[in-house]
Amino acid sequence: MKTFIDIIAEWPSDQAFAEDAGVTASLVVCWRHRNSVPAKCWRKLVRGAVLRDLAVTLEALAIAAEDRPNWIRRGKGGRRTGRRPPARRTRRKTAAPQGTETQSAAV
Repeated sequence: MKTFIDIIAEWPSDQAFAEDAGVTASLVVCWRHRNSVPAKCWRKLVRGAVLRDLAVTLEALAIAAEDRPNWIRRGKGGRRTGRRPPARRTRRKTAAPQGTETQSAAV
């Protein structure tokens, strides 16, 4: 069973893989760490693999995607449930309760 990590390792370098995928080398490092390659890059990678005489096909990429553990897959925009939302940078302005303005003016 080939994983995306194995497929990325078939290229001579991260830079070569990045050039074939049309992305940066630092993004390739992230993909290796996540054990995933986005499907939108697969055709470019297969084209690059053919030019480099590598045995990478659309079928091999699809099998690698299918064999990933379920807990890794998330839907579009899916977030991990344990994460906290980002902190707000500004405070919300709250309106004074009704009736407090007249009381303070009378004092």
